[in-house]
Amino acid sequence: MDAGAPSNARKNAEAVLASPTMRFNIAGLAALTEYLTEQMANSDAYSLENNVAILKIYTLYPHIADPTVIQKILVQCLTQLPANDFNICIAQVPLPTQEHPVIAQVVSLHNMLQNCLFHKFWDAARKTMADNSNVTFLEVPGLTDSVRRFVLDVVPLVYLQMSVPELRSMLNFEKNCEEFEQLLTSCRWTLEGYSRDNQSSGTCVPATRDEVLKQHKTQDKEPGVEKYFKLDTMKVLWRSGATISLKRSMLSDLEGGTSESPMSSRSPSLEEASLSLLSFSRADPIGCVSLKDTAHAGRW
Repeated sequence: MDAGAPSNARKNAEAVLASPTMRFNIAGLAALTEYLTEQMANSDAYSLENNVAILKIYTLYPHIADPTVIQKILVQCLTQLPANDFNICIAQVPLPTQEHPVIAQVVSLHNMLQNCLFHKFWDAARKTMADNSNVTFLEVPGLTDSVRRFVLDVVPLVYLQMSVPELRSMLNFEKNCEEFEQLLTSCRWTLEGYSRDNQSSGTCVPATRDEVLKQHKTQDKEPGVEKYFKLDTMKVLWRSGATISLKRSMLSDLEGGTSESPMSSRSPSLEEASLSLLSFSRADPIGCVSLKDTAHAGRW
């Protein structure tokens, strides 16, 4: 079989998904779960449609729901960060089922990432999964790389730069290495005063905000209706951060004081800033202003 040709498991799953009579039938569950197993071994085989179909069958027939399979599906969602796949899938799982220890373990990992508790996440993700394969969460193909890129997207929301040892720890690298350097380069970070042999020196600087905004505008021009159905998590965080800055400046003006940049006096911890941003994104997901407007106003 050609390397680029779809596997038999994928063909069988696609046949089930294409059939209205089989898509929500227990008889098609075996083919869907078989392809889920293939996804766990190959990061390029990910299929949200396949995994949601499994969860919908479990919703229709709760007596056959397998917590281990649900755990695999949610772990696959983490490999797609910052896409909103996790929320799409967890919404298909009843609340009592979410409390099952096997499923709650993955929900906890997701919550750690959303709250920027990155060190705790890496420690918790070293535990083995519940499928008796002795595979840890970090050994799932694509998971580590996805989380690292998510970290590099979130950190610039709070810090203009960060020391190499601190960022390296957040990315779960034990020491300076070529993989660490290539990851930063691919995410448009630059290294200043860096030496691979010196583990304690150097500074990591993310891309400028103008470059990030330009990249987001380019992504917004992509055609298709899919973008209206999937929430861009990072965009919500960016716009919420701008809203926070604007509201702070407005309160300061009303009180007759002067407005300072939120980074000028004290740099909040990453956890504090994340919680603030997430709370604003839930309360006001649309946002009042864009980052560009806030930057021109000198409030960022």
